[in-house]
Amino acid sequence: MKKYVCKVCSKRFPHPSNLKQHTLIHTGEKKYVCKACSKSFTRASHLKQHMSIHTGERKYVCNICSKAFAQSSNLKQHIRIHTGEMKYVCNICSKAFNQPRYLQKHMRIHTGNTFYACNSCSKSFTNSGTLKEHVLMHTEVNKFKLMHAGEKKYVCDICSQAFTQPDNLRQHTTRHTGEKKHSCSICSKRFSHPGSLRQHFLIHTDRTIFTCYICSKSFGRSTHLREHMRTHT
Repeated sequence: MKKYVCKVCSKRFPHPSNLKQHTLIHTGEKKYVCKACSKSFTRASHLKQHMSIHTGERKYVCNICSKAFAQSSNLKQHIRIHTGEMKYVCNICSKAFNQPRYLQKHMRIHTGNTFYACNSCSKSFTNSGTLKEHVLMHTEVNKFKLMHAGEKKYVCDICSQAFTQPDNLRQHTTRHTGEKKHSCSICSKRFSHPGSLRQHFLIHTDRTIFTCYICSKSFGRSTHLREHMRTHT
């Protein structure tokens, strides 16, 4: 018998502890705080799952390909790559996806919502991947202009290589000095370039940002995605 009733939404629970935990949804109280990054949670179990991001523990293993994940939900999503299950269906055009985030991105095609704006020309896009491709257009144009203008006034004192931007020169100098001032907050591994640190951090977060538009498989590196795309050709 569920005799403990929530005063806000009338949902019933068999134990007072269940009701107490449920009430946090309405109050917004998040008393379980991560000591590593200060992110807070309403449930102790959610904090425990989150901690695996910092510890690197991956106890949920795919029984098909042995890939390991920090959270059970990530494993469930991964399994769909093997089974081919497409349970998330667009209610407008019936196109199906194996993960909810892909369906959410797809829906922007129908709604016309554009969340990703270019800082150079203010043009907007429905997904971050298209924005990145667009930004490259500006980057390549700027490189072309600088190259033909001959404006490489920042010169390395050691090897005399010249650069158009001071930041590029500073980054280049680390090759000579061996300086690695960018440190991973989780494993303390050090890198000379912030981009290398960001790429490395994907190992700990299990984040995949490069997605195949054909089969929806995701990768942590663009090079891995390019290698994968050859399997479709």
